[in-house]
Amino acid sequence: MGHSHGGKNGTGFQSGEQLLAQKNNIEVLIEFLYVKDAKVPLRRTIDNANTFSHIGLIVPDILAAQATFEAFGATILKRVGMNPVEGDPAGDDVAVAFGLSEVRASSNETAAAPTGIAGFGFTQFIIVADPDGNLIEVQQQY
Repeated sequence: MGHSHGGKNGTGFQSGEQLLAQKNNIEVLIEFLYVKDAKVPLRRTIDNANTFSHIGLIVPDILAAQATFEAFGATILKRVGMNPVEGDPAGDDVAVAFGLSEVRASSNETAAAPTGIAGFGFTQFIIVADPDGNLIEVQQQY
């Protein structure tokens, strides 16, 4: 994690110029927000219409990332080399997150979907769920 919210230079203050320089020189920075004792329960992003369906990460080694997710007991909905499976709840969540649920409703589009999915490298992605069920797409860095 970065220190982009002030104070890394020891003064408790960083100028906008310093923050920008730091941000632009970081390989990876992800900001996670945790709302302790939230009064309103948060819904999974895939349960909300017209919002973000998932976030994406790029990793240097996709198989090492998959092994790490497995070692830590993460919920892996799609492993490298797999496509979402129709009728499987995990596959259904992935289909909704990637806009494929409508494709499944049409037999013509369903027949064409595997070719389209393979065309953009989907079989090489990992899809994991965070503890709240939000989806994270993980891709290999090239």
